[in-house]
Amino acid sequence: TRIGLGCDTETLDDALSLARGAHADLIIGMGGEKVMSLARLIAAASSRELYAGDILNDGYVDTPGLPVLEIPSSGRHSLMCRNEAHLIDRVSGNSALIQLSAFPACTVIMDESLPRFMPSGASAMSAASLLAASIEAYLSPRANFLSDILALNAVERNCALLRDVKKLFSDPEYRVRETEAAIVTASSTGMTESGPGMILSLALKGSTGVPKASAYTILLPWILESALHSGSPKLQNLARILSPPEDSPGEAPAKAIR
Repeated sequence: TRIGLGCDTETLDDALSLARGAHADLIIGMGGEKVMSLARLIAAASSRELYAGDILNDGYVDTPGLPVLEIPSSGRHSLMCRNEAHLIDRVSGNSALIQLSAFPACTVIMDESLPRFMPSGASAMSAASLLAASIEAYLSPRANFLSDILALNAVERNCALLRDVKKLFSDPEYRVRETEAAIVTASSTGMTESGPGMILSLALKGSTGVPKASAYTILLPWILESALHSGSPKLQNLARILSPPEDSPGEAPAKAIR
């Protein structure tokens, strides 16, 4: 048993040895985003003589691999509908999004009862991470009509979660809403691409250990104010959703997030 399990090269090599020794024909991942990435990479590489260093250097795995059953322990599973996994070099701290040749998960089970013991702070960070991912999906260069509908719906859901988290985080109905928001968010991100906030927060997680959700939430307002999105008509749509009810609509989205 390893405490603080993460998806780094040392852990992946150890897990690959276990999977190969057991002749596994199914990989089950239950936990947070790091565990989901680890399960995907084990499934993709265990049937071949691939090691973590090879995967990190290549940046992809070109075989379908074993089937995966994913059971996220919270709503934060931004790669749910993407054929990618996050891997950290244990020595250098460098991180990479590894491309997988096929969609890795045969089944994803979203059980809203799993995060029921999460404190309000962790619930808030989960909702904030989902909000950031849905905003970046909406602003993505690869966005389309359908992804925009899903992303805006996800932004609305995630904003409502953040506003209610202090008083309702232990309510089972709140957990159902969080699960629904996670599915809608993942659907929108699966149709677009990882945004700069996601990529930078993953890099910070690998090099400094700063939690991805914290870095993502802090970075997002700066990204919205950057030249990347300057003048985008979509910012006004976001501002109308993000502004608190007591504020005048149309506040800059970055200010509303702060």
